[in-house]
Amino acid sequence: MSDAVVDAGRWLEIQAEGRRKLFLLLEEALTAGNLVAAGHLLVMANGTAGHDRTAAETVIAKRARQAAERVRALPSSLTAAPDRAPVAGA
Repeated sequence: MSDAVVDAGRWLEIQAEGRRKLFLLLEEALTAGNLVAAGHLLVMANGTAGHDRTAAETVIAKRARQAAERVRALPSSLTAAPDRAPVAGA
């Protein structure tokens, strides 16, 4: 086998290992409730592993997207909360 083919195979192995670690870290951040880290890791995952995801990677990315959507919705729900507060004496 030529050196170029061997080098290409090794490069692919390194990329695959990096991808596995990225999704492992993303899953760990979600499980720990660390939504800031999960958000950063999701951006990285979308930038480097946004295609040809495995079924497990797709599930993890979906969980991260849903968590990010909840975080983005939080400020508007907090500002809306006083309007929904019960009226004293009612």
